[in-house]
Amino acid sequence: MSWSIVDPPAIDTVGLAVHGLEIGSVPAPESGSCRVGRTQYIAFATLDSCGDASFWAVFINADQNVNVYVRKDRPITVENGIVRYDRGTGKFFIAVENCSFQPANYTILSLLAIADAFPPFIASVSLEGRLVVMGYSLTERGIVLLDDQPQPTVYGGTTNDFRDILIVKKAKRKIARHQTVGITIRRDDTCDSLPFIFTRP
Repeated sequence: MSWSIVDPPAIDTVGLAVHGLEIGSVPAPESGSCRVGRTQYIAFATLDSCGDASFWAVFINADQNVNVYVRKDRPITVENGIVRYDRGTGKFFIAVENCSFQPANYTILSLLAIADAFPPFIASVSLEGRLVVMGYSLTERGIVLLDDQPQPTVYGGTTNDFRDILIVKKAKRKIARHQTVGITIRRDDTCDSLPFIFTRP
């Protein structure tokens, strides 16, 4: 048996609430076809360069078997009998499709979660043959920058109070006595710490 998909003549959009509950229905399609619901639901997801993110958990319960589609930045549509949808990050449209012989009644429970990662933070710097930078959220991939210039960096593990250690060898050649430099940590190529001003004794 082949199925055709009916696109709604127009759509309504509903923004999902942080802790929301929506109730909806998709009419029964004609025999041998499926129907995409008129109402589509919008959720916004974000991800910044330091790892802060918002994401959604969406639970859909229906009294018929339904298909659920997600599309980034634009509504779900039907083109030549094919439902157009995709995944990604950004503004998501969510649609419910009914392929049964009865109207499909459903509920949508939406929950917003926040992932709060903080950027690298330098707590202390010392220079005794090599430059030792201690701080938090530096990670094994962290790179030390001296006045915005990346330096060969070695991860030195963690201290007893959970501070990460990054080491730049032969740093005395790069910082003269009484010279002041701005030290930053770059994590994952995009997330920089605030500068730590260091003056070599």
